Amino acid sequence: MKKAKERLANLQVKVDSGQLEAFGKEFAVASISETLAKIPFFYECDLGFIYQLALGAELKLYQSGETIVEEGTEGTEMYFLIRGVVEAVSKNGTGSRQTLQCGCCFGEVSLLYDMRETRSFKSVTSCDLLVISKATMELVMHDYPHIAEMMKQEVHIENGQPVHVDI
Repeated sequence: MKKAKERLANLQVKVDSGQLEAFGKEFAVASISETLAKIPFFYECDLGFIYQLALGAELKLYQSGETIVEEGTEGTEMYFLIRGVVEAVSKNGTGSRQTLQCGCCFGEVSLLYDMRETRSFKSVTSCDLLVISKATMELVMHDYPHIAEMMKQEVHIENGQPVHVDI
């Protein structure tokens, strides 16, 4: 019995908190990468690009009725709706109300064109959003300029308003 306990003690793996945290981060990045790859905006993107975005992505939770983005503010983040419903509205009444559901993204215009937000976005239900900061997006796009151009072709500006094009 003593030898069995010794063998068991020798087989036990000691994991310090840094290793456990690193494992958790790698698992999260892999999961976020998989999620981003399923979003239509990134269908044509290189997996390395998606992985680098995932490294800088953050999960944010919003309760029903919370304002996520205010029209006219400086856009500093791009949002990917993972769960819930968000409503997009224009304060000035020039745009129609739009309901966004799982798989939709918003905030991309501000990041791609360094513009102020063109609409407000408010959670209709509780929502889970993957968020990518402007700094992360710029850093990753520096390494993937062809993807930056592809994204700008998909979302371009006409008469000061964003126009989404299916490519």
